[in-house]
Amino acid sequence: MKRPARIIGILVLTVIMLSTVKIYIANSVATSGIMLGKMEEEIGSLKLQNSIISEKLYSQSSLTQVYSKAQELGYTDKKSDYVISSQQSVALKQ
Repeated sequence: MKRPARIIGILVLTVIMLSTVKIYIANSVATSGIMLGKMEEEIGSLKLQNSIISEKLYSQSSLTQVYSKAQELGYTDKKSDYVISSQQSVALKQ
């Protein structure tokens, strides 16, 4: 008679222990889900900032922008072309 009571007691303790483990795992998964959501929001924010910075980089590196910045810094177009012309031939004839 004591044997079935002992088996039932062991089964009840096993069920309680497994329920506790299940609750612990469920809580850790829920916490991980919240952290995952925050990370995804941060990734989205960083991607937006990255696209804004890329757009600024493209606009700053355009040829018209570089040309106007060079004008502001004092770089000017070359006013005269230098042409080297000589009456002497390149190779001497003998």
